[in-house]
Amino acid sequence: MCYSLVLIVMELVAWSHASLDNSESVKCLPPTNFTIYEKHGKTFFSWSEFKEKDMDCNVTYKLQYRYLNTENFKEIETEKTHHRTFLEFHKGIQARVKTVLQSATGEFTASDWTVANFTLSKGNFKVLVKNISCSVYNFDHFKCTWKEEDEMLTHAQYSVTLLYKSDEKFENRTCDTFTNKEEKVVGCHSRISSANPRIYLRINASGTDFYKIYIFRFFPRDIEKMDPPQNIKASIESGSLKIKWNQPRVLSITNNNSACFQYELKLNDSKNVQIQTIHERTSYNLSIIDAMRTYLLKLRGKKSDICYTNNIWSDWSTIVVLKPEGRNKLNSLVIALIVLGIPSVLLAVLLIFRCQRVLEKLFPPIPSPIIKNKNVLEKDTFFKTDAPKYIEEITIVVEDSSEDDRL
Repeated sequence: MCYSLVLIVMELVAWSHASLDNSESVKCLPPTNFTIYEKHGKTFFSWSEFKEKDMDCNVTYKLQYRYLNTENFKEIETEKTHHRTFLEFHKGIQARVKTVLQSATGEFTASDWTVANFTLSKGNFKVLVKNISCSVYNFDHFKCTWKEEDEMLTHAQYSVTLLYKSDEKFENRTCDTFTNKEEKVVGCHSRISSANPRIYLRINASGTDFYKIYIFRFFPRDIEKMDPPQNIKASIESGSLKIKWNQPRVLSITNNNSACFQYELKLNDSKNVQIQTIHERTSYNLSIIDAMRTYLLKLRGKKSDICYTNNIWSDWSTIVVLKPEGRNKLNSLVIALIVLGIPSVLLAVLLIFRCQRVLEKLFPPIPSPIIKNKNVLEKDTFFKTDAPKYIEEITIVVEDSSEDDRL
């Protein structure tokens, strides 16, 4: 038994040495015929295949490239002898590629770099644009803007089209509206279908001695600008601010959950401004030191890096004004007193005057004496009386005798 184990170990050691000698006998050469060219808005890298007789190795290639207006290299590992990428706005490309061999024992051997550079012609260099920015909003609106390069040719002509890929075929569509600056196209706006997984923006630039095509690829879910949070409800209770809102709708339904969104809350009063970042929820509680202040708050949101590669913030929501709970009650009481109290007081005064007139009609006042009589009444002699004087009157009746004689 031990003898069999020793034989197995010796065979494995011999096989490993043979594999190592075989790999060392294969010289890892750098790729040849490395070329860079552009066609139909794409950049192509190609090189010759590494071939070696009796080679028991896995061959791969490591490609690194960068645009001359950037600093970092992009790295690609592939088993193919070519690579294709969509053309970006640049002034030139610097690239390098090398061969990587992996032996049967898992050891790696790499060749030296093969370097190639690609520089745009003078005309192409001057027609480039910069700072391109695209976004999708309201589910089906697509908007792109860009800026001109400083050395833009005055005689250059531009045309912009959109391409949608469906069923492995491209469909062309022109922009509904264009943004122009000094007779140059610097923006495009169009309606899109939310069912399209990819959108391509193609900018054609042409002049007297050149023609250039630039194509940019976008995924609508990655450039979507959400609507601001809606139906915001906020209240101050026991010195704590409580906020709730509705989650915005987005294009992708599969990832339409609270964990895929983040929000920013901007809260300010008369003294300072606070900005709070909120993750994975649609509510927030914040302790307030001074509960007697008035607060202004607004919210905005974006897709979280957990589910998306989108860094476009929505617009800020409408401002919500929060007043302290006690002050709100006091203000309501004051308003109620003003609304009900003033008419009540006026009505009471009116009734008092009305009642006084009615009493005057029912119970008229005793008239006062006139001034002349009043003065007389005020004298002490008014009540003094003299003793009555009696005048005696005597009536003498004289009889006529002659009348008696005739009788």
